[in-house]
Amino acid sequence: MSATPTALRRLFLLLTLTLAVGCVALGVEPRGPEPAEAALDWKPCGSFECATLSVPLDYDNAGGKQTNIALIRQKAKDPSQRIGSLLVNPGGPGASGVEFARAFARSLPQEVQARFDVVGFDPRGTGGSDALVCHDNLQKLAGLEPNPKSTAEWNQIRDVTKAFADACATKGKDTLPYYGTQNVARDMDRIREAVGDSKLTYLGFSYGTVIGAVYADMFPDKTRALVLDGAVDFTLPEDTFSLQQALGFEGALQHMTDDCKRRGCVLAKEGRDPMKAIEDLIAKSEAAPIPAPNADRPAGAGETLLAIVGSMYTEDTWQDLAQATQAGLDGDGTRLVRIADRYLGRNRDGSYDNSTEMNAAVNCLDYTASRELAHYQDLVPQFLTKAPHFGGSLAQGGLLCAYWGTDPKPLPAPKARGSAPILIVGTTGDPATPYSWAVAMSKQLDNAVLLTHNGEGHTAYRGGDGCIDIAVDDYLLDLKLPAKGTACGPESRSQPIQVSSTPQPGADGPNITNGSSRGESRGGGSDTAWIVGIAAAIAGTLGVGFFVVRMRHTHHPAA
Repeated sequence: MSATPTALRRLFLLLTLTLAVGCVALGVEPRGPEPAEAALDWKPCGSFECATLSVPLDYDNAGGKQTNIALIRQKAKDPSQRIGSLLVNPGGPGASGVEFARAFARSLPQEVQARFDVVGFDPRGTGGSDALVCHDNLQKLAGLEPNPKSTAEWNQIRDVTKAFADACATKGKDTLPYYGTQNVARDMDRIREAVGDSKLTYLGFSYGTVIGAVYADMFPDKTRALVLDGAVDFTLPEDTFSLQQALGFEGALQHMTDDCKRRGCVLAKEGRDPMKAIEDLIAKSEAAPIPAPNADRPAGAGETLLAIVGSMYTEDTWQDLAQATQAGLDGDGTRLVRIADRYLGRNRDGSYDNSTEMNAAVNCLDYTASRELAHYQDLVPQFLTKAPHFGGSLAQGGLLCAYWGTDPKPLPAPKARGSAPILIVGTTGDPATPYSWAVAMSKQLDNAVLLTHNGEGHTAYRGGDGCIDIAVDDYLLDLKLPAKGTACGPESRSQPIQVSSTPQPGADGPNITNGSSRGESRGGGSDTAWIVGIAAAIAGTLGVGFFVVRMRHTHHPAA
C-alpha cells in the first residue's frame, strides 16, 4: 500500500539503557547487533520485507499449539550506523501494525529511518496473525441505539450484542483465553529476539502504550527505549474509565464546535450555533434513520454518533464532520455512513477488518466489567447527566463482555522496576486517552518522564508539533530525555479536557518550548496526524453503540 493521503486516512492515527562504563563516560551508545537473519524468513512485499513468526498460543504450554504473528519491516537506510529495530504499534486493540508500519515508516525523519529497521506486527488474532473473524452482524452492532430508553431498545441491544459474542465464542473457542495484553507483550519479546536485538526500542500509540507498559513491567531488563504516546490509565475501574473517556469526547466536541464558530465553518453560517446543529443532527437520526443514497444503509442513531466520535481524533477531520452534519441535516446521510465505516475498518471491497472483535477479545480479558444487563441500564442515565452526547453509548461499553466466551484476567498496575527510562507523551486536548491518563502512567511507572503537547487530537508524535517530534527523536536516537515538566506547543487556546481529578498540564512546572537541541523540526503534517490519529481510532474502546479506546468501546476505538 502506498502512503497516499487516502491510504493514510484509511489507517486510523521500551526503553532500557545498559551501557558499558566507558561508553557512559563518553556519552556514546554502542551500536546494536545485526539482525539474526536466520531467525526469520524475510521476503519482499512491495518496498518492504514481510515474515511470519510462530509463538506459543499458551505460554504456560510453550511446546503446545503455536500461533502466527505477521511482521513487516523497512530496513535501516544506513546499515553502518544501524542501532537496531524500532518496533511500532498504532493502538487498538485490534489495529493492524503491519498496515500501520507501511505508511508510518516513510513519515519518520530520515535519521530515524537511516538508523533503525522499522518493524510493525499484527498482534495475535489481528489482521494477518491468525485472525479471529466473527463480525457477520457488525453493522447491526454499530447501528444500535446509543441512548436506549425503552425495554424494546434494551432487548435489541442485548440480543444483537449476545449474537456477536456467541459468534466469536464459536469461532474462537480454543483461542479466546489467550488474546490478552500480557501474551502480546510476550510475543513482542519473541519478536525482539527474532530480529536480533538485545534490548527493545518501541513506539506505541494509544492501546500501544498499554502493551509497552506491560512489556516494561514483565521484561524490565530487556528495554532500551519506550515512547508511549496517548497513554492509557488501565488501573481505573471500568465505569470510571468509561466516564472519563466520555468526558474526553465531550470536551473535544466542544473544542470542535468552538473552532467551527471561530472559523465560520458551514455549521456556523447565518449565525447558527454549531453545537446546536450537531444536536439537531443527533435528534434527527434518532427520530428516523437519515437516507443515504450512496451508501449501503441509512445513517441511524448509531452510525451518526459513530461518525461524530470518529471525527474527534484529529482536527483534520473536524471539517469533514461539519460537512457531513450539514448534509445529514439536509437529508443525505451518505457522508455520515462513510465516516462511521472508516472508523469500523471497512475495506475498499466492502468487507470489514477484524478490529472490532479483537478489541473485545483483548479488553474482555484485560479488564473486569459487570456481567449484569441491569448495571448498564442504571449506568446510562447516570452517564448522560455528565456526558450528554457520548455518555449513553460509553456507559454500555462493557456490556459485550457480559456475554463474552471467557473469563477476564485483569492486568496488574504497572511498575516496570529496573526498566530503562520511559518517555510518556500526553496531549491536553486528547479525547480518547485524556491527558490525566498520561500523568497517571508517568507516576505509576518507576522511571518515566512526561512530555506534554498543548493541543488537540489523539496522540502527538508526527502530528505537526516539531517540538514533540524532536524530543522523541532525540530519545530514540541518543537516549536523551526531555527535562522534567517539558511542554510543547503554544499556550493552549483551551484548557485540558476536564475529567474527574484531571491534573493541569505541567503540574511540575513545564517549560513551554518550540524547539530543542537537535535542530529544525523534521516535519509531521496532517497526513501523519491521520496515520496516527485514525490508526489509534480504528480500535479504541468497544461500546455497544460505537467504538472508542477500551471497551467501553473505543478508539472501541478510543486506544
